[in-house]
Amino acid sequence: MRYALNNPLVYTDPSGEIIFTIIGAIFAPVTGGASLAIGIAMDVGGAINLGIKASQGQINTFGDGLAAYGIGAAAGAVGYATGGAAFAAAGGAVGGAGGFLAGFAGGAVGSAYAMPIQSIGNSMYFGDPMMTPEQYAIGILGGGMLGGSIQGISALANGKTFWTGGPRSSGVPVPGTTPRPKIDMPETKLNTDGMRSQIKPMPMPDEGIHYLDNAKNAIKYSDGVPTKIVRDPNFRRNLISASGIDPGKAAQAHHIFPLEHAINFNNAGINPNSYGAWWGSGHLNNAYNYNQAWGSFFRANPGASQSQIFREATRLKIIFGY
Repeated sequence: MRYALNNPLVYTDPSGEIIFTIIGAIFAPVTGGASLAIGIAMDVGGAINLGIKASQGQINTFGDGLAAYGIGAAAGAVGYATGGAAFAAAGGAVGGAGGFLAGFAGGAVGSAYAMPIQSIGNSMYFGDPMMTPEQYAIGILGGGMLGGSIQGISALANGKTFWTGGPRSSGVPVPGTTPRPKIDMPETKLNTDGMRSQIKPMPMPDEGIHYLDNAKNAIKYSDGVPTKIVRDPNFRRNLISASGIDPGKAAQAHHIFPLEHAINFNNAGINPNSYGAWWGSGHLNNAYNYNQAWGSFFRANPGASQSQIFREATRLKIIFGY
């Protein structure tokens, strides 16, 4: 956003509050190392306000400089604290997570809280006019746009989407090889260990997700007690056979149902080693978040049915874009 909308004769900014949106925009998205980040935000805020007052010829004593710096530092600290909270609440995190939308929220909220502090401080000490409602609105919008742009670009640089900072689709061509049948509850039975086992596979209602025949059960038992989670060593080979494509190093064989939650899936009669899909470069980067999403699902739905689980699998496929 250009300063004073490229029309300084109409939109004046005598106290520099609009320029100050840079504090909320840049430092609101900072996560981790809070004490260092807030210190930097205070230093930058103090330096900006001191520079503005000096350029306006209002720094005549050491006390004037100290006051200008202190006013800017206070605004910077508040901009960081409030903008950072808004950024996190909007889903923002390191590496561009949250994208433009989270960055916009952090920059806008940080600016909304920082600008009045600077305006009031400069008005009380230097006699500056208070910012107008129009300047305040323009500053908030400017802070949001700048914060959003910074986070959006960061998301792109980290292989994520500009707007939300979510994972991008791998782009690996994995054509569907099976029709999209209606979801029906499969027949199940209790095995010798008292666990539910699947007689016929549950079809997946989405292209690119495949059922793997003869995959090994993901859980080993000893006297009816689960003792080990096992990945089928032929999982990738079975997926090549089921999908009819071998992407080589361009994609990895992805468990639709992560083995970390094998017990939950097994209790619903689902063998995690029986369902897979190809996932490109984003697989390793997003495997942790994918597993965490399933953990959240089972905490909210501890006794989830097969239908609920398969619906969640389809939903997560859309979100993670594999």
